[in-house]
Amino acid sequence: MARIVVVGAGVGGLATAARLAATGHQVTVLERADTVGGKLGRYAHDTPAGSFHFDTGPSLLTMPEVFHDLFEATGAKLDEYLDLVPLDPIVRHVFPGGGPTLDSCADPVEFAGRIGAALGDRAAADWQRLWRRAARVWQASSRDILRRAVDSPRDLASLAWRVGDLAAIAPGRTLRGLAVGTCPTLGCGCCWTGTPPTPAPTRAGHRRRLSRSPTPS
Repeated sequence: MARIVVVGAGVGGLATAARLAATGHQVTVLERADTVGGKLGRYAHDTPAGSFHFDTGPSLLTMPEVFHDLFEATGAKLDEYLDLVPLDPIVRHVFPGGGPTLDSCADPVEFAGRIGAALGDRAAADWQRLWRRAARVWQASSRDILRRAVDSPRDLASLAWRVGDLAAIAPGRTLRGLAVGTCPTLGCGCCWTGTPPTPAPTRAGHRRRLSRSPTPS
């Protein structure tokens, strides 16, 4: 077994260190901040009116199965430490100028109905079209990138023959260009990563599928 140093005690660093330690390696974690957790933190601000606390992120827990797998790989169960609570609404969209309010939810059929009621049938059809394409992008990403090693140009080149996957991901096209239509929530997912919706790549659309997940209480 090896002696390993992990730099950074964010969620990714801690998860890596835990997996390595569970397999018998001697692991040291280095962190320059006063607390661990990285983005998963809390900010407190004291004012004359009282003390206010803000979660610095994340606001959603996407892909909870990854966290279940992490805990099981390190000899524990996620349910013993966290209660995952499904939220409805997940996000509330408030449109300016006296426009409608749209509450997103985990059920894609229900959400399409809410879009139709708030923005019209054409907007609901736009959403359903993007949702189906996002499913194809997610399946390709999960199968060939997230769950397998891509360590060399040869590994990357081996993915190029999947014509259907390339058509779904649409390299060179933007999310806004792909989802031209009447549903103004289509670009919200890419904003979570700090990407403006107009130049965001089409693969950013699969984040809308990931966001339909429970959040820890």
